[in-house]
Amino acid sequence: MNAIVMPRTAAVSPGRLVIDGLRLWLGAWMIVNGVNYWWQIFPQPVGSGQLSAKMLVTMMETGMFGIAKVVEIGGGVLLILNRFVPATLLALLPVSAIVFFNGGILNQRLLQFWFRGLPYMGTLSLYVNVVLVLAYFRHYVPALAFRAAPGKASDLALAKTAFDGDDGYGWRASLVSVTVAAAMMGVIAWKLTRDVDWSAGAGKVPHLVIKDYLALAYDRGRGAEAAKLYFKPDTRDDAPEAIDRQDGAPIPHDVHSIVAEGHNVVVSHRIGAARGQPAMEAVDRYLVRGGRILERHRVAQVVADASAADALPAAAPAN
Repeated sequence: MNAIVMPRTAAVSPGRLVIDGLRLWLGAWMIVNGVNYWWQIFPQPVGSGQLSAKMLVTMMETGMFGIAKVVEIGGGVLLILNRFVPATLLALLPVSAIVFFNGGILNQRLLQFWFRGLPYMGTLSLYVNVVLVLAYFRHYVPALAFRAAPGKASDLALAKTAFDGDDGYGWRASLVSVTVAAAMMGVIAWKLTRDVDWSAGAGKVPHLVIKDYLALAYDRGRGAEAAKLYFKPDTRDDAPEAIDRQDGAPIPHDVHSIVAEGHNVVVSHRIGAARGQPAMEAVDRYLVRGGRILERHRVAQVVADASAADALPAAAPAN
């Protein structure tokens, strides 16, 4: 057994096995969550609470979320391959801190350590990251010099010494580690895909859910289908008989603005006359969570149909 797991040493200490297990688990979790942003294995979380949703949606809209996911994937691969681990752990520390802030602070889950049959990494990712940093602490000591003088350009040649280290494992142990990590990724993906709502809006930020709903209900006239896909059976709707929840001819409409904050999306639009309904100016406020519309509150005022007004003869100028 020892010849397979640790061919270069006489024995593997229990502490080393624990650290290696944490390293592989953190790497597997990082890879699964990073890949999921582009190829959804499970619906991409966009925040359970309002503050969480504000932060995550802002990160997605600005591209910062994508950068974090690249760091997760790259860092996860290096952790599993056991390469550049000390530097990788420092690079992943800000990502783990953001995940902890979102899951533990904004979503108020500081004491939650289990989720869908898995350790809840919304908080544990930071704890595991810190434990691993401490485990590799001896590699950081030179950078903690209390008094230090700058080096020379020739010191750049020291970079080649980064490849001189030895983790104490041979290729067989490395192969076993990669196999174990692949199994961990499979378990994580399997657990996170169970009992999820794969609705049409799953994994989308709230304002994109509303845009998709409007496109289907108004532009394509498939309101009944849109309501089934995006509304829940118990959705609170101030306009349950509105024509945008019924199938028919496309509904002309002109969106003035869409304003989103957290789970709330406000749409100001002009709805043209259609299917026997007069034209109106409407402001719809939606509450979107988990890719579904939970509430819609409408304030509307009937207005003259623009097309009819355009057809009227111009008024004679006053004398």
